Amino acid sequence: GGVHDKDNRYNYPQAYDFIDMLNNTCNGEGVSICVASDQCGAGEVCGFADYRDWRLPNIKELVSIVHYENINPATSDAFNTECVDGCTLATCSCAAGVFWWSSTTYAPDPSHALGVFFGNGDARDLGKGNARPVRAVRGGL
Repeated sequence: GGVHDKDNRYNYPQAYDFIDMLNNTCNGEGVSICVASDQCGAGEVCGFADYRDWRLPNIKELVSIVHYENINPATSDAFNTECVDGCTLATCSCAAGVFWWSSTTYAPDPSHALGVFFGNGDARDLGKGNARPVRAVRGGL
């Protein structure tokens, strides 16, 4: 459950709602709206992990973690530790066999966005109505 659940899926508009929730609620859990930590309860902060600059990665950033010499997942062990029941944010990262959204809209068809399928590292487009996982990133482009 919660924001770290490996089974969370979002269509494209919901992906942006998820990012907005990370940035603008106390502890990024979607409970209390905030723009500053003083609007949160004791011990809470505004934004997920005390940051309010979370975003979707663009397609170049997402492709940058693909390791084409690997398959299912086509990434390094840092991005896939074979999530199993009971693992935590600190011990798990799941990528195998999953298409992750990027922030890049597919130019030939604006009803689609680009993402990466981490089974084989294929970057492709998918209709924005499909529900897929989101990997939030922060920092400059």
